Amino acid sequence: MFYSSAISAVILVFRYSRTDNAVLFIDASREFTPGRRLNSFRDEDIERLVSVFRQRTQERGYSRLVTRVEIEANDFNLNVSRYLDNTERQPTFDMNAFAKEAEELGELGELGAELEILRHEINTALRNLLHGG
Repeated sequence: MFYSSAISAVILVFRYSRTDNAVLFIDASREFTPGRRLNSFRDEDIERLVSVFRQRTQERGYSRLVTRVEIEANDFNLNVSRYLDNTERQPTFDMNAFAKEAEELGELGELGAELEILRHEINTALRNLLHGG
């Protein structure tokens, strides 16, 4: 947005005619096309930003309505990252749920039996190697 500048841009819009006291934070820092000297918003980035702004919608990691009470509790700090987390969420994997499901299907029991057979075969082969058999 700003020629030859690496700083983050923040735009504040004050509307006294608004009936609620909520502040809409939008983080469009990932919505751009990088250029050699100038980054620019694509048409779809602009459309999304304008749509969220006009409709005051909340989108996880992109926009959030924050009450004046919460802002006051944060000593009136208007840093966008205080109210929006745009880090990518890593998928979670619940091993306990997986193990329970596998056990219900009987898969762990079958795999455990196969593992015991393989261990026995490996131990037998190692004994034969060590004892010249």
